[in-house]
Amino acid sequence: MNVYDYITEDDACSLTSEEYHAFRMYLRFLGHKVSDGYGDHSLSTAGSAIFVLMLWDDGDLAWADTVTPAKHGGSRISLEEVKRMAKLGMYYEHG
Repeated sequence: MNVYDYITEDDACSLTSEEYHAFRMYLRFLGHKVSDGYGDHSLSTAGSAIFVLMLWDDGDLAWADTVTPAKHGGSRISLEEVKRMAKLGMYYEHG
């Protein structure tokens, strides 16, 4: 996952808490800071279609409007890819 890439709010909400945590661990393993102060899984508005979960240039994974990633050339990451990252994150955390 690169800076300004994002996942849709619906995809983020479909992750279990464990998958979401593991996904964040995977991004940390890649060197992104992914602080706990941003991108709270429970703060989504589920189904609003106006927010995405984006990797910002400072390394945080946080909610953004849908226009921001497009302005910076970000790409949507599929739910399947996020789940693959989460599996690797689980291994990293428990490995």
